Amino acid sequence: MKMQLRKYAWVLAFVMTITLFGSSVSAAGSRYSSTIGGSKTTTFDKYLVMREGTEVPNASFQFTIAPGAAQSYDLTAGKLEVLAGVGTPTITWDHSGAQADGKLEIKQGDATILLANKGASDYVKNLDDGEQYAKHTATVDFSSVTFDEPGIYRYIVTEAGTNQAIVNDEDLNRVLDVYVIDASDANGKKLEISNYILHATEDTVVGMDGNLYGSDGAVIKGGNDAAGTANADYKSQGFTNEYITYDLTFSKTVTGNQGSRDKMFLFTLNIENAVKGTVYQVSIADDGNAHTTDGDADAAPVKSTATIYAAADMASGNGVSTLTVGNDGTVTHNFYLQHGQKIAVRGIAKDTKYTLTEAAEDYHPSVEVTEGTIGAGHDSVVVAAASADNTEAFTNQRQGVIPTGIAMAVVPGISVLAIGGAGLFFFGRKKKEFED
Repeated sequence: MKMQLRKYAWVLAFVMTITLFGSSVSAAGSRYSSTIGGSKTTTFDKYLVMREGTEVPNASFQFTIAPGAAQSYDLTAGKLEVLAGVGTPTITWDHSGAQADGKLEIKQGDATILLANKGASDYVKNLDDGEQYAKHTATVDFSSVTFDEPGIYRYIVTEAGTNQAIVNDEDLNRVLDVYVIDASDANGKKLEISNYILHATEDTVVGMDGNLYGSDGAVIKGGNDAAGTANADYKSQGFTNEYITYDLTFSKTVTGNQGSRDKMFLFTLNIENAVKGTVYQVSIADDGNAHTTDGDADAAPVKSTATIYAAADMASGNGVSTLTVGNDGTVTHNFYLQHGQKIAVRGIAKDTKYTLTEAAEDYHPSVEVTEGTIGAGHDSVVVAAASADNTEAFTNQRQGVIPTGIAMAVVPGISVLAIGGAGLFFFGRKKKEFED
């Protein structure tokens, strides 16, 4: 949340206000103008972290804002009073068609940001090398809220939502404190919203020593902590969720003296139990990114005389870069591999079911897998609920038995012919000598 903190003078003014007027706040009898100065809005962010090479999923979340619990002041300990929030602020998200009902729709195709390009103001939790994130920003609007007295007004922002393969933030609540100060002048008594602070806990605010603190006791501004960490790092910018996905890689090896290294084998991938509109990236070749899983196959396979299963879509089978789940939660596609080739399908959501089947024809198939159940014919693998990156290595053997003893079968015949020919020549010569 992009919060512009004022200098510490207002803290002292606020303390004086508490001393003069006491800690009790009552809506009745307030002589302040109902028009509140300062910014009427603040923002917080929502981050969805995922692996590089993974497409943003379709997911929805609901955010609500409600008054937080009041906390009393303690002048001796330097603790400021916290008041329960008043009125009904609204939450609106930045996505298309957003309404002030707090509902966030994350959609396939939303932009993603790589770790290397992370914004300085993006407080994304648990973002590791090889990951990216999608970002949305919510606006909290206090235009319809009337504050009657200076004070720190507390609200609780809560996230809710259950989506396939998405792990929600470990803390579904954020504390939003609204700092309302006395801004009276010669024209009358006025109030002004001075600042907003979003943080993670409801610990008592501390702020009478000239520094500004979050209610969890961590300094928001004013140098570094004992470990040398910038105090701004203690701010909570919003909520961070993680999208858990896995990659599938399948390969082909041909063995045997009758096995064709030129032959294209048909593979059929069927994905089920997926969220409609989910998009998977298909890798046929190395994209040069060390963080992504890559294939190594012909983008446009060429039919050879050894290829029997040559479907009409053979030329386009490997030509796709993505697969999209239909309204029924499934998608099926045919691929073609020959000896030494492999294809990768990225971003299969956790708990998705998929089946990969090969047309082995008159080859003897076998397969080794990272996870999944191998079919009885050793030409298929079923993964009931994806839980890991999966490598499926298919091997087809076609071995011909070459008969032995060919020379023994042929030589005797040749010998007989040779002896017979020699006899005919001998007797023919003797006959000629006798006639002469």
